[in-house]
This record gives sequence, C-alpha cells and structure tokens, in this order.
Amino acid sequence: MFSLLNPTFVTLSNLNTRVEKHGDDSVSAIDLSINYDAPNTILDDFMPGLLDAFYKAAEAGDESQSTMDGFEISSKPLLRFNNLGAQKLGVEMVGHRFAVEYGIDEEVGIVLPAVNVGKFSLELKEGGTVSMKFRVQANSGLTEQIIGKLAMLISQEVRVTLTPPEVKAEVEEEPSLILPGMDEEEAPLTAGDIFTAGVVPGSEAAAVH
Repeated sequence: MFSLLNPTFVTLSNLNTRVEKHGDDSVSAIDLSINYDAPNTILDDFMPGLLDAFYKAAEAGDESQSTMDGFEISSKPLLRFNNLGAQKLGVEMVGHRFAVEYGIDEEVGIVLPAVNVGKFSLELKEGGTVSMKFRVQANSGLTEQIIGKLAMLISQEVRVTLTPPEVKAEVEEEPSLILPGMDEEEAPLTAGDIFTAGVVPGSEAAAVH
C-alpha cells in the first residue's frame, strides 16, 4: 500500500473547499491536490510487478540511472514504452492520517487523522522518476484555521506524512492546527489582568488562546 511514513517533500498544488451533507447537518470538506516526485520503485507499493511492467534494467555499458538528490539509484531506469502519457490508477485508500509540517519547527503543522486518498495520476519518466499527482480528502472536524492555513501553503513545498490506519496510534485524534507555544502553560492572571479584562473588552488578558 502506498504510504509516506517518513516526512517527505511534496507540493500542495490546489485546495478545493466544499460542503457535504451528513444527515441533516452541513459540514465543511476539502479536496487537497498533491504533487510528488518519487523513485520508480514506488510503483510496486501500489501493485507488485508494476515496476517491471513499465521499466527495465539498463543494458551493459548503458549508464542511465536516476540522478535526483535523495533518491536511491534505480536498478531499472529505462522505460519499456515511450510516450505513454499519464497513467491513472483506480486506487482509493480510506482512513489514513495526513500530517503537514511547515516553518522551521518540525512540531508545527496540521494533522488530519482520517482522510481518503485517491485519484492517482503517474507520469513515468526515463531515468527512474515518477511524477505523481493524487488527492487527499477530509470531511470531519475541519476549522476555519485549518482550512485557512492549508490555503496559505498552496504552491509551496512542504513535508508531509501519510500513514495507513493499521499503523496509526490507537488514541483517537481530531483534526488540529499545531502552532508554536500551544503546549506551553499560560501564566496565571494577576489582579491587574483581571481588572483590565473587566473594563477593557478584547484586552490580551481576555483573549482566547
């Protein structure tokens, strides 16, 4: 099964917001488009044998290989067929955990604990690279802050993880936006703070953190 267990650089290419009906309730939902350049070995994560179906090993004396930084050099860098165009996979994955890191702090990010992943489109390239596009859908517990932050990250390269349900933590999660200092304990209010909060609405002491 396709997954990104370690933080991996991808590009968030588009965000579509919509409303779904859950019974009588209307809830916010998003479709997030992802672009990811991967080594061609990832093909076998979708279906064993898929790599061999599209790629072959270089002949003796042919030094063709994958040269992208961070990728393992492919042992099968040569396309069996040219000009195939994008290959669409009818793969749908349900209940994955999707996390987005941003900024310089790895502890800062967005967590969507139950997303559906699909609409895979793969552009197979000579040399052993696969340019992949796929869609992440979420429709539970979204807030304006989460959607707004994702919108600000569109067209940017970020690090993400995509974790299958069977290896998720057993503790149930809610979608969350993690910001610097959120886990720090707030200092107790002083008498002056309480007085200010009572006579000046909107003061820092009265703000919701």
